[in-house]
Amino acid sequence: MNQQAKKRRRTLIELIEKEGGHARFIARHGLTAADSSYISQIVNGYSFGEKSAEKWCQRLGLPEGYFTSSDSLASVPNDHRKIPILSSICPGGVKKQLLEYQMGKVELPECALDNDYSDSAFALSLHDESMMPQFALNDIVIIDPEVEARPGDFVLALTNVVGDIFRLYRVREISSDKKLHFDLCPLNESYPTIKSDSIECLITGVMVEHRRRRKPI
Repeated sequence: MNQQAKKRRRTLIELIEKEGGHARFIARHGLTAADSSYISQIVNGYSFGEKSAEKWCQRLGLPEGYFTSSDSLASVPNDHRKIPILSSICPGGVKKQLLEYQMGKVELPECALDNDYSDSAFALSLHDESMMPQFALNDIVIIDPEVEARPGDFVLALTNVVGDIFRLYRVREISSDKKLHFDLCPLNESYPTIKSDSIECLITGVMVEHRRRRKPI
């Protein structure tokens, strides 16, 4: 292993230790079991190539060249923001997960947030096939509750029948009493469209970013 590869490996080990150890590092960044195994191999001496290191910079939300910088740990911005990754199918729903996280009752995986979204923004991991093929299983979407939904947006909505759902927002009509009727549409035709005049619905957030899960590097 050359000196640069050794430095990249050493920097990764220091980062993992700084974030509380391997298990907390994996959970904090929402990484998979396969990712965890790959990182363990690097820590235990597997080569950490330059291209692989740069891809991991992107996945972890780190500055470009982080693993080869002479002062890597100091190069992470102090205000580098982390948000929780919630599950789209967790019992109790999104609101309960978020509240328990904010109260410190549960530890959830986290991801880095680079853009200037509101303080209420959170990440959501998708666990059904309703929005395939555009959104795959385990994809992560960033939801901002303070963004106003517009026709054609992808939104998170709370319904009184199926709980929290992630769907395409389509305005259908404004009734004579000036009430807005809209549809929450899946991209997978195997799932039903939810109509706001048939099922009670509340838009709780708008997708502002989509992060597609890829195979481990």
